[in-house]
Amino acid sequence: MADQDIYLAVLKASYDYDPQPDAEEELAVKEGQILLLLERVDDDWWKVKVKLESQDEDGPFGLVPAAYVEPAEHISTVKVLYDYEASQSTELDVKEDDLLYVYDKDDAWLLVRKQSDDSRVGYVPENYVEEAVEEGTLEAAVPTPSVVSQIVVPDSPPRPSRPVSTYVDPAERVAGAKAQADDIKTWTISEVDKKGKKKKGTLGVGNGAVFFASESDKTPVQKWQTSDIQNVRLEKSKHVHIDIGGSEPINLHFHAGAKDVAEAIMAKLESSRSLSDPGLIAPAAMTQVDEPVPRRNSPQKAVHFDSAEPEIIPPREAEDEEPEEEAEPEGEAAVALYDFSADGEDELTVQEGEPLLVLERDGDEWWKCRNAAGGEGVVPASYVEVRPYCIISSSQLNFCSW
Repeated sequence: MADQDIYLAVLKASYDYDPQPDAEEELAVKEGQILLLLERVDDDWWKVKVKLESQDEDGPFGLVPAAYVEPAEHISTVKVLYDYEASQSTELDVKEDDLLYVYDKDDAWLLVRKQSDDSRVGYVPENYVEEAVEEGTLEAAVPTPSVVSQIVVPDSPPRPSRPVSTYVDPAERVAGAKAQADDIKTWTISEVDKKGKKKKGTLGVGNGAVFFASESDKTPVQKWQTSDIQNVRLEKSKHVHIDIGGSEPINLHFHAGAKDVAEAIMAKLESSRSLSDPGLIAPAAMTQVDEPVPRRNSPQKAVHFDSAEPEIIPPREAEDEEPEEEAEPEGEAAVALYDFSADGEDELTVQEGEPLLVLERDGDEWWKCRNAAGGEGVVPASYVEVRPYCIISSSQLNFCSW
């Protein structure tokens, strides 16, 4: 047992957590494992130590997500018989008559926390305490005249004992039940920024929250409440878009890498959001979850035909004939602003400065383009600049002046 350790609380792992291979500072834990809190690094990551059978053994320690742990429940309550002064950092100073919550027994030592102070836990000798009847100890703390008054003139039936042994209020109990129903699921995917650059990391959904931990930088874990989700949609079978409202609205864009992964994420987002706020189970925005948006190469998105019967117009007199209009150009001339490497079969790889022909503008994010070699596919709209003064066909791409 390291003398310099100071234990802030006794925790229990709510879920299994396996760090990424290159995350040397993180610690793998299993559901139900008892942990000792060493430091609250920030709101998202806590430094903990695995509690072993004996306090003389030094367990492994490291960082775990704060959302993966919860306070452990004590097993009994004891009353201090004599003052005890700690001789090392892992022990606890106590005074006579202090009430202590016991979390574990190790030979002649007890791991405890004061009922009156939840900022520290530590070990005290077992022979310095005695078992306490929680109802009795609570009533004993009331001045004698009040106790006599209650016995002589009872003003109501006996009151139920207060939940000292569990120390869990109703709000926490409800939150705990929701956490069990809304278990956390994680996927290794990529976050896509506004320029289309990908950042690999871990996406987690559950326990009333959505969080993303990046592997490419050391930024803190990003976290959002599922109750703030306004809309989710699936694009190109692999791209998941999440619109977050609340005080800091944001649009999240993730590349799942596979269709089944993307669909699993969408399903989990819907179920987690429903559990976080039952009144919002079926809003209009969430109906888009199970229906992928129409594919960009759908002809209905590019051409619309009138359902009415065509009107037959008689031919004009020869003298009134006007010269035939020239065939409309195939698309708009454009140039690639940045390099882009295609991920999907319907995407098109382009190089910075490459001339392109924009065939379809299907939305503000992706445009269908053709290169000089005749290859076609979709490219992020932010990677393409249209040159309106140079409207051409694909056969003229190499001759347009940029």
